[in-house]
Amino acid sequence: MGRYLGSSHCSNEVDTSVTRTLADLTDRQAVLTALDEFDELGREAFLVKYGFGPAVDYFLRYQGRYYDSKAICGAAVSHQHSDDGPLRSEEFSGGLKTVRAKLNELGFAVSKAPPTTEAELLEAIDGIRSYKSGGKGVPHKRVLLLHACRTAIAEGDRQLPLDTLHETLDDLIVKFSDSPKGGANDPLWRLQFDGLWEVTRNGNHLTDTHTSNSPPPVGELLAPDTVGSLPDSLYQLLIDNPSLLSGIFEQVADAFDDVHLPDVRDWFFTGIEELLDSSPGSESPHSWD
Repeated sequence: MGRYLGSSHCSNEVDTSVTRTLADLTDRQAVLTALDEFDELGREAFLVKYGFGPAVDYFLRYQGRYYDSKAICGAAVSHQHSDDGPLRSEEFSGGLKTVRAKLNELGFAVSKAPPTTEAELLEAIDGIRSYKSGGKGVPHKRVLLLHACRTAIAEGDRQLPLDTLHETLDDLIVKFSDSPKGGANDPLWRLQFDGLWEVTRNGNHLTDTHTSNSPPPVGELLAPDTVGSLPDSLYQLLIDNPSLLSGIFEQVADAFDDVHLPDVRDWFFTGIEELLDSSPGSESPHSWD
């Protein structure tokens, strides 16, 4: 319904414009159209066209690519409601309770973006979100990250089948914390949303069909053809400079209690000292003690 402008004594002109909000985005296809437009224009041109700055924390994940989530939502409104134009950046707020909630509602996953520099990597590790057990944070996702990084560099195995990895991870979690067995599946799924892990099946990203709070059934997650791996950019950082393993360990060390930390350190560094010592700019893995 339109609204009258000015006093009824001086004008009968009707404003037929409609004020749209994020709640008006209800069509998944409109988001897919915005993603296609983003790919066609490129990130910079897309953001300029719709008047958004680059995302910092939250990115829409789709088919292995990462998109500025707030800008995608603003553009998608114009694709669903073509007569009204896009939502402008100042017309709605981004974040967990707005943009992420809306995209999750439409079946899209939202996460941090993978790190592309050493500084971004250490910041991402520092920001890993962990659930609590008995009032204490648990190191499950950090154990997975350590195992994946160490295995990729020391053994050359980047893609790890989840049907066997979950058993290995379960054993490590029990060994390095006070947690009981059975806690591996959660980090295998949720580390993705810290931008440090990807889960695919036959080359397809499971985040294309499942969100952070709606993980796939265990039978799908642990199927023989489902694998987990470090994102390309993180893997390349480690390939270029294996000594980053020392910095990664230092960044996660405070997640472990004093009882378990020595065992974690010995497990992580045993057998890779020579590799770390020979890499460019390397330091002793124990130099930070």
